[in-house]
Amino acid sequence: MRKIKNHNLLSVLAMYLAEEFSNLNSISISIENDQITPSCAIKSIRTKSRGSIQVLINEYMEDVTLPIDLKEGNEIRIKNLSRGQNSLTFSIHTINGTQKVDESTMSFMDGIYNSGTQRWSCKDLQQKTPKRGNKNDFKFCCIKCLSPIVDSSNISMFYDMPSEFWSEMMEFWHCHKPDIHKNEFSKNYNGNLKPKGNDAIIGSYYVLVNSSTGNVKDGQVVCGQCNHVLGSLMENTQRLLKWNLKLSADEKVDTYPPSLHLYNLLMNEVNLSATRKFIVSSKHNDEIRNFYVWVMNIGINASFGNTIINRGIKVAYNSDPFASGIDVQNVETIDVPPEVYDDFLTKITNNNSVLPSKNRYTILSSKDSEIKYYISYIGCS
Repeated sequence: MRKIKNHNLLSVLAMYLAEEFSNLNSISISIENDQITPSCAIKSIRTKSRGSIQVLINEYMEDVTLPIDLKEGNEIRIKNLSRGQNSLTFSIHTINGTQKVDESTMSFMDGIYNSGTQRWSCKDLQQKTPKRGNKNDFKFCCIKCLSPIVDSSNISMFYDMPSEFWSEMMEFWHCHKPDIHKNEFSKNYNGNLKPKGNDAIIGSYYVLVNSSTGNVKDGQVVCGQCNHVLGSLMENTQRLLKWNLKLSADEKVDTYPPSLHLYNLLMNEVNLSATRKFIVSSKHNDEIRNFYVWVMNIGINASFGNTIINRGIKVAYNSDPFASGIDVQNVETIDVPPEVYDDFLTKITNNNSVLPSKNRYTILSSKDSEIKYYISYIGCS
């Protein structure tokens, strides 16, 4: 919200949610502030820019950032306008649709839940790290002490993991498996894919290498300087988790949010088995913690507060599933480290707290009880 000068208009603190429904060429908007009443005057709703609108309520101007840009010169129509106490909802229907990301070179699996460039993928690294000769120059360092773990100058070639569930899809795509010697990777079809020699494979939340400066102890890869756990050893291949690393390039440091680790695990399960409901579990100091998460929608574009979510997910969650009476018998369980558990739960809780009140939760009946699920959004970057 901002004060509009020279127009005798005031600005008040408000909450809003804008969510795109691309198949309907519409954006649903919900605004909450104490100036809205069932009889208040909605004087105008107009585009401020390709990525925002302004709503004039009585003498108050409300700015709403849209989750995706409108096409230039687009005509909009306002539909389903409804006023309540402290609440205003309406839909923007666009005649020519919204600005779309070019998905012509994206696989069907990548396209349904991300914008085509995953954090620290080969494409992302090429864009954000400097090139020295014919190689990009960067290091993956320990997140705790910044000791170099993998130096790009020591890697012959980086490859992106084709898909987190490539081996399962092989059963559908091929009657005869490809010749190992004709491909870039060493493969077996028990679900393992390994780099050759000094190559590296970058997955959605890990890096596979055959060697690094880390030490191997009891099946774990730890930093050679501070002994922080970086990942695990899988058939003599080191699997380094991105959220235990920092990307260092040209004196700039980039981190990988631990929540993305769980985000990608959820999306892998959604894509592989169409599972949408999960118990997320983590053991911390001999205490096992759990929360329930239901992936309601994928590929979501939404904006609220100071946050814009592009091609993220919309979730319903409950932080005490066993006490709430949720049926968890046929729900998939995902075990994650404490850092990942805490970061993901903190982010969806914080995002929930800045939504308009009526958008923060839903109550569903289950057998003889009613269960409250909180609603939130989280992005893939």
